[in-house]
Amino acid sequence: MKILAVGLHQYSVEHLQCRYMVDDAEDGEDALSILRYNNYDACVAQMGFTGKMFPFHVRSSGSKIPLIMLTSKKHDVRAGLVNNGADLCLKSPGWHDELIAGINACIRRSKGYTSKILDFGGLVVDIDEQHITVSGNEVHLTKSEYTVLEAIAINSPTLASKNYLYDCLYLVDSPVNRKIVDVFVCKLRRKIKEHTDFEHISTSWGRGYTLCSSKEEIND
Repeated sequence: MKILAVGLHQYSVEHLQCRYMVDDAEDGEDALSILRYNNYDACVAQMGFTGKMFPFHVRSSGSKIPLIMLTSKKHDVRAGLVNNGADLCLKSPGWHDELIAGINACIRRSKGYTSKILDFGGLVVDIDEQHITVSGNEVHLTKSEYTVLEAIAINSPTLASKNYLYDCLYLVDSPVNRKIVDVFVCKLRRKIKEHTDFEHISTSWGRGYTLCSSKEEIND
């Protein structure tokens, strides 16, 4: 998954990069400009670099992006940020595992999921633990393979486009060929089919992928 970090300390950015593809914005104005032309799964912003009205401006632009605000201010300020449009406000500095749990929860709910466990007819994705099983068997994936499968899963039944999947893996100016997404999907299909009689991944040719719970869904 891909997030936009606004005004976060470099240490925090590096910690998030262990879990997500992260783009940086210097301040609220920079973030609003980036959000206007780019898609992210969530935005995490330090209030000291955006101002109290940043959530209001994000929502006024029409964006429904999951928005997590961080601040060292007291509860009344945190409540105000939520009232202005933030989905979650956490005290800063705080624990990184709490931040990651909050990001994951906000993203899941924005995609229509209420649980961290996503079950596609025996293919089970645990978003928080980054754990995959198929028919009860653990599937060992590389970091890139997991990133692709998670991104397809969290967006299903909506199509995860090839461009979106590439952006979850690499920075905008990366020299890596975009066809690498197809390579990872092929590897995923092979590993999934070691434990079941169908591959779960449905292809919309030239566009992207979704996860299915049955053969009938793929055939449709």
